[in-house]
Amino acid sequence: MKTILIATDYSRCANNALEYAAALAKGLHARLVVFYAFNLALVPPTTAADYVPDVDDLIWENNERLNTIGAKVSEAYGIEVIGVSTTDLVLDGLKKQVKKFDVDLLVLGLRGKSIFTRVLGTITTSVIKRSKCPVLLVPEDAAFRGIRKILFACNYRYLSSNSKLEAIYEIASTYQAQVQILHVEKDVDFIPSHFQKHINRNKTNMEELLRGIKHNYRFLHEDDIHEGIKRGTEELNADVLVMVPHKPVFLKSLIHPSVTKKMVLHTHIPLLALPNIKNSKAAKEEQQPEKASL
Repeated sequence: MKTILIATDYSRCANNALEYAAALAKGLHARLVVFYAFNLALVPPTTAADYVPDVDDLIWENNERLNTIGAKVSEAYGIEVIGVSTTDLVLDGLKKQVKKFDVDLLVLGLRGKSIFTRVLGTITTSVIKRSKCPVLLVPEDAAFRGIRKILFACNYRYLSSNSKLEAIYEIASTYQAQVQILHVEKDVDFIPSHFQKHINRNKTNMEELLRGIKHNYRFLHEDDIHEGIKRGTEELNADVLVMVPHKPVFLKSLIHPSVTKKMVLHTHIPLLALPNIKNSKAAKEEQQPEKASL
C-alpha cells in the first residue's frame, strides 16, 4: 500500500479521520494525500454586498491551509503528505484524485455535522459501490490505537478468485493482527454443516490470500444481520470491521441516521469496504429476492 487519500472539509469529523489515516500511513509506510473539494456554491456569503470573493484567491487560501496542515501532519507522523485542493464536486474530485495518485486506500470521515459531511453521507454508498480501491470509513469518535483484531464479515456466495482481499492481508501482516472471517445467517432452516461447505468452496482463495496471517472462521445465527455483525465485533473486540458490500440497501442501512439502533459500527470501529467484484453466480443471485444471510 503506497498511497492513502483522505478527503477533508476541516471539520472535527474530517480532522479525526485525518489523524487516523496519518497513523495508518505511518505504519504502512505510505504517503498521504489530503484532498479538499472546494465547491464554490458552498462559499459563505459575505457581509459586504458589493464584494465577491476572487476564485483564485479562495483556491490559493485553501492550498495554503492544506500545506500548513500537511506540514504539521508530516512532522508529527514522519510521513510524506501532499495537499490537493480543487473546485470539483466531491464525487468527481475523488474519482480524479484516486486515478491521478494511483490511490490504494480512500479514507472518509463519517458522522460529521458540516455541509460537506452531510453531502458526503448521501454519496458514500456511491463511492463504495463504484470505487476500485478499498474505502475506509472512520467514525467521528474513532481513535487509532493500533490494529490487533480484524473482523471480516462476508457472504461466501460473493467471494471468488477475483475477490481483492490484499488490503486485509497488508494491514493484518503490518500490525500482526488476527483476522476472523464471520458468516451471519438468519435462515432458520440453515444447517451449520452447510456453512462448512461454503468455507470449503472458497477456502483455497481465502487461505492463499491470508497465508501467514493468524485467522479463523466463525458462524453466527442471528435473526437480524446487523445485530449479528454487531455481536461479532463486540465478542471479538475488533479494531476494524471489513466487508464487501453487495446490496445498496444494506449499505444505506450502515450509515443512515434513521437506523441508528441497527448500526453495525460503534463510534470507535472503522469500516473497511473492499471493492465489490462479483462472480457470475453471485451476480445471478443478486437478481433474485434477497436471501437471509450476509
